[in-house]
Amino acid sequence: MKKIIKEIIPIKKKVENAPTKKRVAAYARVSTEQDEQLHSLQVQRDYYENYIKSNPDWELVNIYYDEGITGTSLKRRKGFNQMITDALDGKIDVILVKSVSRFARNTIDALQTTRDLKLKGVPVFFEKENIDNMDPKVEFMLTLFCSFAQEESKSISDNIKWSIRNGYKHGKFTIHTEHLLGFKKTAAGKIAIDKEQAKLVKMIYKLFLEGLNNHQLQVYLENHNILTPLGSKKWTYAVINSILTNEKYCGDAILQKKFSIDVILHTLKKNEGELPQYRIYNNHPAIIKPTWEYVQELYSIKYTDNSYPLSNKIECGLCHKFYHPRRNDRKKDYGKVLLYWVCNSRYKRKCNGILIHDEQMTEASTLAFENLYSSYKDEIINDLRLIASKTITSKTKQKEFSNKLSSIYPLNKDIIDYFTKFLIRKIYVVDNDYLLYEFIDDTLYRYELGTWSIKENRKINRKRREFKNKDYWGKKPEED
Repeated sequence: MKKIIKEIIPIKKKVENAPTKKRVAAYARVSTEQDEQLHSLQVQRDYYENYIKSNPDWELVNIYYDEGITGTSLKRRKGFNQMITDALDGKIDVILVKSVSRFARNTIDALQTTRDLKLKGVPVFFEKENIDNMDPKVEFMLTLFCSFAQEESKSISDNIKWSIRNGYKHGKFTIHTEHLLGFKKTAAGKIAIDKEQAKLVKMIYKLFLEGLNNHQLQVYLENHNILTPLGSKKWTYAVINSILTNEKYCGDAILQKKFSIDVILHTLKKNEGELPQYRIYNNHPAIIKPTWEYVQELYSIKYTDNSYPLSNKIECGLCHKFYHPRRNDRKKDYGKVLLYWVCNSRYKRKCNGILIHDEQMTEASTLAFENLYSSYKDEIINDLRLIASKTITSKTKQKEFSNKLSSIYPLNKDIIDYFTKFLIRKIYVVDNDYLLYEFIDDTLYRYELGTWSIKENRKINRKRREFKNKDYWGKKPEED
């Protein structure tokens, strides 16, 4: 039987009411919000709207645009990203752009986006270069044009950086008050105090001085429905930290705290001596000058790397790893942050080291101090006074601490913290039954754990369950 080869000719389906006009969109962008560039943006939009409508075979979809946004990244370019999404969803047939640099100044972003559109069958026509992405020979040219645009951005960025840094030397800079709580700009462009917001700033500093830490401040502000500088109901550790450490509240301004290390990714790095910094004193009205300086001293003591006196001192008797402080995952318990100490290997290596509540550790350290103090009163006071003179920079604070040592009872938390941090060498958790304190003079003290930790941690877990389904945190439950 003879083999027969026959070509199969596909039958073309008749498409009724097929659209005869191409759906065309255009994209425009300016990198700053200056009046001249905003006028340029409006001119671009008007031009494309008239240009597309003048072609009888085209139908205008939209004029997508971004203002005051750099082209080196796709982030925050809402207009551009919306256009690409619509094109990939089949809502656009053709895209018009003035030039490659308006489309993107990042070579990787530009090539990836044009390739995605090409696979979808959506041509992008660049008027200035007179090319479009559908031509297979054009990708090399497109790569060159994108590279030129990217290098141009780097050159412009370097020139702007030089201008700004040169201005810093002469005290020329701009403070943006939009996200700065407590300040506003006058009609003349000068910085002035916003009296209503300044009350909130003073309240936050006052609460901190009364003993509330960052997490407790977060609970307090949220429970009182106070909004952040951005108008959000959710306060974060970073926002409170910024308010408590920002030198602008004392009327000064530190220039070049951070700098950009990449013009494409816009990655910011903290300035740790790579570039010169400048501090402008009495630059604008201060909200809390003396209070600010006092808070910075307290803050530097509270929030160092080892912010807890017991850090790197408690050793697990089962695996010989250190204990570390751990906050409850909800961070709140009717205004109080719960803290307990846990072995570093508890979760990774399943160590069975007991959890110890911070209140019990404080109780144990206090008893250890009293035990040692009863035998070595003069030595301890002299040691603590010497340590304070070397670790406390403020003479006023040194005097306050010395006065506390003169009348040591009732015991002050600062004294216990200094005792714990400098006079205790190590604390061993032995068989989950007791704590063995080892002091710097090799003296030992034993504290029985008993069932305190187990009961307290069960109580903590019960409180969490009680609060889990509450409408809001911060309301103290009724007593059992």
